[in-house]
Amino acid sequence: MNSSSLFLDIGPTSLKARREQRGAEWSVERDEAGRLTSGCREMLVTGLQGFLRSAAWRPRHGAWCCLGARGVSFRRLALPAARNEELQRLLLLQIESEFPLPPDQLAWGCVRLASTTTPQDGTPARTELLVVAVKKEVVQEYAELFAACGVEPEFTLAALARAGLCPSSPANFAILDLGPAQCELAVFEKSIPVSVRTLPGLGQNSNLSGLDHAAFDPLVAAIQNNWTGHKLYLSGPGPVVQIALQEIFHRLPGVTCLPLEMESGDGASTAIMGMKKSAGVTGGADPLVLHVSSAAPGGKAARPAPLSWAAMAAALMVCCLLLPSLEALLGKPPLQAKLASLNADRKRLPAIDQELGFLQSLQQNQPPYLDALSILAKHAPQGIRIEAVSMNRHGDLQIRGKLANAQQVGDFRSKLIDSGFFSTVVVEEQAPSPDRTVTMRLSAKWKPAAERASPTLSSLAAESTRKSDSAPAGQPAAPPKTPPATTTNSPSPAAAKN
Repeated sequence: MNSSSLFLDIGPTSLKARREQRGAEWSVERDEAGRLTSGCREMLVTGLQGFLRSAAWRPRHGAWCCLGARGVSFRRLALPAARNEELQRLLLLQIESEFPLPPDQLAWGCVRLASTTTPQDGTPARTELLVVAVKKEVVQEYAELFAACGVEPEFTLAALARAGLCPSSPANFAILDLGPAQCELAVFEKSIPVSVRTLPGLGQNSNLSGLDHAAFDPLVAAIQNNWTGHKLYLSGPGPVVQIALQEIFHRLPGVTCLPLEMESGDGASTAIMGMKKSAGVTGGADPLVLHVSSAAPGGKAARPAPLSWAAMAAALMVCCLLLPSLEALLGKPPLQAKLASLNADRKRLPAIDQELGFLQSLQQNQPPYLDALSILAKHAPQGIRIEAVSMNRHGDLQIRGKLANAQQVGDFRSKLIDSGFFSTVVVEEQAPSPDRTVTMRLSAKWKPAAERASPTLSSLAAESTRKSDSAPAGQPAAPPKTPPATTTNSPSPAAAKN
């Protein structure tokens, strides 16, 4: 900051601007919520742009803006001593607990006051900070107004800026700024600001030397309720300050009143003069700065560079265009591996088809010996004794055995024909035996594979259950009689297959 900087003072009823020895002042109109009206905003933008052109101001010179005290809160916080990064994190947590709004909804700043020491080693144990905060909407309104003029100011409080004009101030004092709409009382203890209050204004005739003395009654009463010190500095229009010195001297005995020095000319104010000194133009400490974001105190809030956003948008567009090609490149190796596996399996298909055909041929040409025996077992009457069974691959079947009577022989033949497995069933021999049984010899021929019906396990189980149920009550079913181990007329298994 240097002497070429731009200084702005936003009051309840006026906006003052000053650069070097040039200045300007505009009236301010506000709505019921305290916001600038649309017409006033346009007028201020036009007037400020004209002033900046006439003052040959450049953005690189910087700008300071002093805000009024309405809606401002003070907090004095004591935090554990820590590094800057850790202290910043603790400060944000403390602000969130002390203020009704979170830090990202506040325009706030802080100054370090002191660090207490422990009696053992003398190292800092706790750090004291003064935090000043106001709603972010208040600062954003003026930031948008100044941005339309090409100005990006740093915001601070006018009440704190005026303290730079106090010559060798005592430890405890107060500064009273007099105005027509409102007055501001800033209280300092041990040279540290502890509160800023808005008090009743003096009325629209406050710039006249003939100010009604009754206008000071509510102001003096408010001072007595909010401050108990002994030294009071006054700032404001010259005639008003002179009258206020006399009124307060008579109404507040024991209070010493002194006026603050102020430049003459357009746009001059005690806040701007104090800001010049606090900003380092005439020497002094760095002022307290209100930051719109939650950036670290003393550092400027980061602003996104337009070129960076454009580069990010371009990169995102390129990624969207290249995404299909990238997906194809990434998905190509798995698809190639799967295709190679399918091709390898396809080469095995001829061998698989050949083996399947061989198995199907075996199944179709295999003689149904087990099926024929299953049909015989299913339809054999109770008490039958089979002496010999012979079969060959041509479908010829020979059975020799004994049954109880001739009726069973006829029934046995009929059941074999009805089974659908045999094409012909012939009783070639039937003769009575000395043991009162009938000896029979039966021949049959099974049908071709496409025409015959094969027995199923369910039908065999049902037949076995039926025979068991047909046995006399109290007597177990007669077990089937197995043929003798060797018979003269039974061919060997090899001969039967041939």
